[in-house]
Amino acid sequence: MIEEIIKYYPLIVNPMWIKSVSIYNHKSIKDSGVVRLEKGLTCLVGMTGTGKTSFLEGVRLLDPKVVPKESELFRGSDISQKITNGSLAASSVKVVEAKLGLDESDAKELPGVIQSDGLADITLNRYLDGHFSVFVRGNEVKIAPPDPTTILKAVEELRNNFRNAMNRNFNNIRAHESAFNNALDTFKKTNFGDNKESDLALQSLRNSLASIPRDPQFQGEHDQRLKEIEDRIREERSKVSKSPFNAVISNIPSIYYMDRVFNIEDKISIDQYISDPNSSDTFNSIALLTQDLLPSGVQNVRTRDAQVRNSYYETISRKLTDILSKLWSQQRYEFKVSSDNTNLTFYVKDLETDAIVSVVEGSEGFKWWLAFYMEISSKLSKSSKRIAILLDNPATSLHDKGKGDILRLLKEVSNSEKLQLIYTSHERALIDPWRPDIIRLVEKKTGDGTKIISLSASTDAGVLTRIREYIGSPARYSLYGASRTLLFEGITDIDIFLAFNEHLERSGQKYLSRDLYSMDEISGISNILDYIKFYKKAGVEFLVVVDSGPKTDREVLNKIPEEDKQKYILQIDEITGKDGDSEDLIDPKLYLSAFKRTIEKEIDFPESENKSERKKNVNWCKEIAKSNEVEYNKSLVAKQFWSMLNGTPNELENVDSESLQTSIRNIVTLIEKINDRFDGR
Repeated sequence: MIEEIIKYYPLIVNPMWIKSVSIYNHKSIKDSGVVRLEKGLTCLVGMTGTGKTSFLEGVRLLDPKVVPKESELFRGSDISQKITNGSLAASSVKVVEAKLGLDESDAKELPGVIQSDGLADITLNRYLDGHFSVFVRGNEVKIAPPDPTTILKAVEELRNNFRNAMNRNFNNIRAHESAFNNALDTFKKTNFGDNKESDLALQSLRNSLASIPRDPQFQGEHDQRLKEIEDRIREERSKVSKSPFNAVISNIPSIYYMDRVFNIEDKISIDQYISDPNSSDTFNSIALLTQDLLPSGVQNVRTRDAQVRNSYYETISRKLTDILSKLWSQQRYEFKVSSDNTNLTFYVKDLETDAIVSVVEGSEGFKWWLAFYMEISSKLSKSSKRIAILLDNPATSLHDKGKGDILRLLKEVSNSEKLQLIYTSHERALIDPWRPDIIRLVEKKTGDGTKIISLSASTDAGVLTRIREYIGSPARYSLYGASRTLLFEGITDIDIFLAFNEHLERSGQKYLSRDLYSMDEISGISNILDYIKFYKKAGVEFLVVVDSGPKTDREVLNKIPEEDKQKYILQIDEITGKDGDSEDLIDPKLYLSAFKRTIEKEIDFPESENKSERKKNVNWCKEIAKSNEVEYNKSLVAKQFWSMLNGTPNELENVDSESLQTSIRNIVTLIEKINDRFDGR
C-alpha cells in the first residue's frame, strides 16, 4: 500500500499532517499517551511545571534535523544507566511516535490506505539514536539499501585495467600493485548507504591512486572508471531518495519551534529588495499578504511620476490595512508602505491622533503581534510542505485585550491549509473556553510524569474544574470575562457582524457590548451537538447563530432536542423572513460594493435593484464572478466591511446611505433577537 501513497504524492493537494503524537522518555514525560492534534489550532493548558514545554520539545523531535539527547531522557529513568552498561541499546529507546493524516479530498483517492477518520495508516517512530522507523498498516517499511553491484563491477574493471597496464610492460607501476589492490579492497567495504562515508571513501580512493604512475592508455582508462564509480554512486543515491521510506520522511511537515522574540523591519533599500526580495522577511511578507509589492512592480513605478508611485503604494497600503486592522484592536491604525525612490518604508498612521509611527517604534506587544504574523506568512510561502508551528506560552506581557488580538491572529493563520499550530498557555485570554475540541489538558502525575487529556462532550466535571483553576478564571467566563458567549456558524458571518457592531457602537446605536458578550465562530455546525453538551455541562451561557435554507445541514439541526434548539439556536430566517445566510442581512447594493473592492480589474456589474427577488447575495456574486472570469472569495468580501464602516471618514462617505441603513436595521434586529434569547432564560 505504501507504494500507492508514494505514487500518489504528486497529485496530493494538501500534504500529510500530524494526526496524533505520543511522546516517550523525554524530560518530564514518561508516556504522554496518544495526543490528538487538530489540523489547525491545538492549545495545551496546564499549570507551570506540568510539562507543556516538554511536550512541544518532544514533538520537535519529528524534525530529522533535531537530534535526540540522552541528557533529555525522562527524569528519574534508568535508561541512561542501562545504555552505559550495555544492557539496552539507544536504537531501541522510542522517544516519539506520530500518525499521519491526509485531507479528505486526498483520502478518497486511496480508500485502501486511508481510514474513515482521514488518518493515513502510516506511523513514524523516532528513537534515541536518531533513526526513524516507518510502519504502514502495521507492516514496517525498511530503508532500501543501495545496490552496490554496478559500483563494485566498475572497481573490478579498474583493477583489470591496472593488470593490463602491467602486461603492456609498463613496469613503473608494478611496485604499486599491492598498494593499488589494498586501496580498492578498502573502498569495496564502504557503506554506500551513508552519503558522508561514501564521499570520503571515494576521495580517499582518488588520493591513494594519485601517486601511481600511468601510461597514456591507463590514464584514460583510470579516469573513465573513476567517473563510472562516481556516476553509479549518484544513481544509487537517487534510487534510495525515492524509496517509500524516504518519501514518507521527506514529507513530514516542517517543524518550527518558535521562540517569543521576532524581528520586524521598517526600511529596506529598493536596490536590495529588487535584487533579493527574500532578504527581508517583513517586506516579503507584505508582498505575500497583499499579492503586490513585487520587485517588478517596485522597479516599474520607480521611474514613473510621483502621482503614479503614490497611487501604487496607496493601493498596497489599503490592502494591507484591510488585512491587518481586523487583527489588532488596541489602536486604530492604517498600515502604510511608501517609497522615496531610494528606500521602501513601513509605518502606521494612528487614526485617532494622525501621528505617523514607524513599526519598530510601536509598543512591544504590537511589534510582537506584527512580527509574528509576518514571520508565519514568510514560512508558509517558502515551504511546499505543511508546516507545524510550536509556540510556547506566547504574548505573556500583553494586556488581556491584546492577548485577545493574539488569539484571533492564531486562529486566522491556523485557517491556512498548510499550517498546524500547537501552542501552550495558561492565560485566560489566549484560550477559547467554548472550544473544547482544541484544548488539551496537561497535568503531572507523581511517578508517571506528564499526562495529556483531550476534552470532549463526555468529559467529567472534575476536568472542567481543573481547567478553570489553571486559566485563573471560571470556564463559563469567555474571552474578556464576559458572561454570555455568542457563536456564529462561520468566519465570514462573524467578520460581517463585528464590523457592523463596531460601527453601531461608534455611532451611538444599539450594539452588543464586549463586557457582556464574547463572540466567536465554530467553523460549521457538524459538531454542534458536542458543543451544546459541553457548554451545558460547563455552565456556559451561549447562543449559536446559524444560516437557514436548503444548504443548512438540516439533518444535524434535526438531531438537536427541540427544547435545546429553541434555547441555543438562532437561525437567520428569523430576521429576514426567508431562507438565507448571514450575508443576506446586508442590502444587496452594499454587499456588491464590498465585492467590488476585492476585484482589481474593471468589470460590468448588473443592476442590483431586482436582486432580492432572485438570489441570495453569495449565489448572485458567484454568478457575476463566473461570467466575468474573476474570483469571488466571500471571506475577502466579508473583511471589506470593517474598513468600509470603521476606516477613514472618506471611506464611510462613499458608502451608499440607504443600503447602509437597510443593512443596519437587519443587524439591529439580530441584536435584539440575541438579547431577547438570553434575557428570556
